[in-house]
Parts: sequence; C-alpha cells; structure tokens
Amino acid sequence: MFKFHLISDTFFSSGILEAKQRITNNQLHKIIESENYGDDLNGIVICLMCCDPDIIFKRRLRFSKKEKVLYMDIILNHDQFSVMSHEQRISEICKILLEKIPLIFKKYKFNNFNSSKLMKNLEDWFLNNNFIK
Repeated sequence: MFKFHLISDTFFSSGILEAKQRITNNQLHKIIESENYGDDLNGIVICLMCCDPDIIFKRRLRFSKKEKVLYMDIILNHDQFSVMSHEQRISEICKILLEKIPLIFKKYKFNNFNSSKLMKNLEDWFLNNNFIK
C-alpha cells in the first residue's frame, strides 16, 4: 500500500496548517493509498515549510532505500501566504504540489513507479474538490 503524507512546519500566521488540513481531510489518503503505483516507491512525505524569505532554509530531500519512501520539503514564502485568503492558500498549495513533485521525481531513477498516475490522481482530487480550476 502506498503512503502519502502531507505535513507542515510553519508559522501559525501563514494559515498553511488550516489549508493543508482542508486539502487532506476529505478522503485524499484513501484515494491515493488505494492505488498501486509500482514497487520502487512505497510512499512520499511532503513537508510544507512556510518561512520568512529572509531566512535561508536548505530544502531537505532524501530517499530511504530501506523504507522506499521519498521525503521532501517544499518551501513556501510566508509573506505571500500570510496575506492570502484561505481559498487562495489552498489553491496555491495545490498548484505548487502539482508543479514541484514531478520535478523532484525526475531527480531519482525509479524503474517501477508510475509517477504520472500519482500526479493525475492528485490533480483529479484537487479539481473534483474545487481546490484548483
């Protein structure tokens, strides 16, 4: 079974936690985790890091061969997200996930992993829930 975890490490004022909870609370995990994407990857853990742009954070990216899990940070700009509405945050997070995850997958050679299928399922979820248009 494939595992999909979306976590956050942010300032409360950014509103990322509430937006992340809205994105993931409706059965997303069941839909993503019910699919077979191949044997090379058992899951991904995405940490949304929303911080002051003046503070330089190094994005962490790690593949655990033992667990077959890809861990990644996605850095978000606190100044931009703190002034967005709740709906704008949700939409922007979804767009960023759809943009950044495939770029990170390209850094690894997975022979038996259908990243296109995973990304299609995520995009369908975001569209069906009106998170993106």
